[in-house]
Amino acid sequence: MRFLFAYILFTASMALALHRETQHDDVMIHHDYVDEHYDHHEEQHNWKGFYQGDIKLEEQDDENFDQSIRRLNSNKLQKWDNNLQGGYFKVLVYIDTNDYTANQAELIEEAIKNLKYSAKVIKFDFLTWKPGNNNSRPYLHIQKAGGCWSYYGRTSTAHQGQTLSLDNECLARRNIQHVILHALGFAHEVNRSDRDEFISINYNNILDSCNDEFAIMDDVNSLGVPFDYKSAMLYKPRTCSKNGQATLSSTTGNQIDTSRTEASWFDYIQLRLMYQCVGSNNRSFSRTYNQYRNQKCSTQCQCWKDAGGCKGRDDFCKGDLVCQGDWCKNPWD
Repeated sequence: MRFLFAYILFTASMALALHRETQHDDVMIHHDYVDEHYDHHEEQHNWKGFYQGDIKLEEQDDENFDQSIRRLNSNKLQKWDNNLQGGYFKVLVYIDTNDYTANQAELIEEAIKNLKYSAKVIKFDFLTWKPGNNNSRPYLHIQKAGGCWSYYGRTSTAHQGQTLSLDNECLARRNIQHVILHALGFAHEVNRSDRDEFISINYNNILDSCNDEFAIMDDVNSLGVPFDYKSAMLYKPRTCSKNGQATLSSTTGNQIDTSRTEASWFDYIQLRLMYQCVGSNNRSFSRTYNQYRNQKCSTQCQCWKDAGGCKGRDDFCKGDLVCQGDWCKNPWD
């Protein structure tokens, strides 16, 4: 009888502990809730020291705004192509565990890994410790530095840790990837020089203080990728609206679709155009979408596992992959 009573008491105490643990988990899940509709461009459009709300200007740019625009438009972009391993460019990433819960850090890491798995030409190594200031290898330092923003491309001081800010409001996968893509060298889709062929900017509906968000950047090179109505780099249809009406409208009948929870197919294609090909200096060089379609794989633009187009040549495949038929495969598959 005493044994039965003790067993019942033990079972009840375990159930209570489990209930409390479950309650705690529910609280954590609620605390880590992500607003998929948060629009950081609208919230940050008038921040000093930023271009278009979420592109952080370097100090030399902030002193001369016209010069910063020229730099963002120019071919001076520094890509994350300094760390070539096995035919892939690797980006080092440190997610500051002092700033994020375990759930939040996992959200960020999974969003970044999704770019790797989908584009297949760039990899990310996640550091478990923060490198010292004398570190010789550039890395992204993801932290809560106020808002959602990144520098454009790789900065000259990235070896000290290039800050990329993701506050709690920014932790939807699409927002994370948007900011990461800025760091990798992507501009906003709405600022393409050919955008007027595909969308209409409704300036009568835009906050006066927000007009710069919609400026055309003449030298933004989209590498021939079609205008992308689903891109993670495209504003929401009512971004910076002063009256609740649309600030962007399609002129082609294609629907602007920013409801996706991650980057689009053409976002991944553009990553390939920027990071697949390796020159004689072991740095990347970009090619156009037509060049990619005409010949996906070559000795300089090697392909990834399960990619077609290697034409029987092992040297058209990355790393230790071999060409079986027309497909890059692991030799042990």
